[in-house]
Amino acid sequence: HDIAGMQVAVQSLTMNQPGWVAVRDASGRILGAGWFGAGTQASVSVPLLRATVAGERYQALLYVDDGDKAFDFHKDTLLTNSDGSVAGAMFTAK
Repeated sequence: HDIAGMQVAVQSLTMNQPGWVAVRDASGRILGAGWFGAGTQASVSVPLLRATVAGERYQALLYVDDGDKAFDFHKDTLLTNSDGSVAGAMFTAK
């Protein structure tokens, strides 16, 4: 669970290929995204353009970059699980 503010802390992150972790609010708006390399990383943070608000729910989503290393949720590919559900995590800001 994250403290409300301009970044989201991620305890552990494993990516098969370089890509983005994006944070979106309950309305589906992207608050920000961070670039991460392949492999497992601990205690990283995702910078936000808009702050999270205590008590609100958010979702962290994983995207595969289209090769330009610039986050664009229209062009980059949202990762999904084998059952078609979104690969990500819900959380509530504290």
